[in-house]
Amino acid sequence: MRRAFKMLPPDDLVCVVEAAAELLANRPPDRTGDLRALAETRAAVASAYQQATAAASQGHVPSGDLERLRARLTALDTRRTQLEQEQPACVRWDQDHAPQLQRAKAASQELAARNAARLAALEHDPPAHLAAELGRRPSHPVAAQAWRHSVAAIERSREINGVDDPELARDPDPAQERRTMANELVVTETAAAALPPSPPPGIERTDDLALGL
Repeated sequence: MRRAFKMLPPDDLVCVVEAAAELLANRPPDRTGDLRALAETRAAVASAYQQATAAASQGHVPSGDLERLRARLTALDTRRTQLEQEQPACVRWDQDHAPQLQRAKAASQELAARNAARLAALEHDPPAHLAAELGRRPSHPVAAQAWRHSVAAIERSREINGVDDPELARDPDPAQERRTMANELVVTETAAAALPPSPPPGIERTDDLALGL
C-alpha cells in the first residue's frame, strides 16, 4: 500500500486522510481508557472499604462511612456495566473501517516522509533565499533545531501562497494561512487517530470516577 502511495500527488494523499477524518467523526466512543481508570478507582475504593470494615468492627469508624463506601462501590459497578455495554460498538466500528483507516495511516506517513525528505534536502543545500534569510545551519544542536523550524515556516509560507518568489513568502495572506493550518491540523490529527489507539500509558480519572471518599 505504501509503495502505491509513493506515486500519488500530495493532493490525493490529503484527500485520503481527510476522508478518514470524516469517518472518525462518527466513531463511537472508545471506552478502553474509562474502563481502565474505573478499575483502578474501584480497587482503591474496595481497599478503603475493607479497611473501614475492619476499623468498624472495633468501633473506630461510623456506620455511615461504611454505607457511603458501599454505595460508591455499587455506583462504580453500575458505571462499569454501562461502559462494557458501549465498548463493543467501537470495536465493531474499528473492524468495519479498518481498510480506510489503514489507507489514511499510510497516506499520512507518506506525506510526512516527503516533507521530512524535502526539509533534509534544504538543510543540506539551502537555496539562496534561505541562506540570505537564515544563513547556514548552525552547528550547535539547539540553534540548528531553531534553524530547521524557521526553514519549515518559510517553506510552508511559500506553499500557502503558491508562489515561487521568496520575497512573497515572508508575508503570507493571514486568512489563507489560517485555512491551510486548519487543514494541516486535520491531517495531523487523523494520522494520530488513523488506527484504534493503543492503551494509554497513564490513566486520567474523570470526575465521575473520583473516589468520593
